[in-house]
Amino acid sequence: MISSELSEQDRNWYILKGYEILTDARGNRAWYLNSICYREDGPAVEWADGGRAWRNEDGYLHREDGPAVDWASGTREWWLNGKYMTEEQHRRAVSEMKNVPAT
Repeated sequence: MISSELSEQDRNWYILKGYEILTDARGNRAWYLNSICYREDGPAVEWADGGRAWRNEDGYLHREDGPAVDWASGTREWWLNGKYMTEEQHRRAVSEMKNVPAT
């Protein structure tokens, strides 16, 4: 579970960086920058049940260092620039992006 509220210091830091943080009645939270659901240092969406989703600057599901969607049920989804892929496809694609041989 995520905490119900950000600390005042954390909230102020995000506001200074230009983010809008929206929290609905259920406790789900989303970060927006320039009207796009995005957060540079963590998940762009945190659901009250503990699920999380990462998005890139264009708002597409995207994460290079792990699954882009981590559901509270334990299900994980790998996405790069809005394209869904298996964990293996993701590992290879990230290796190619970084020009590092896949292991």
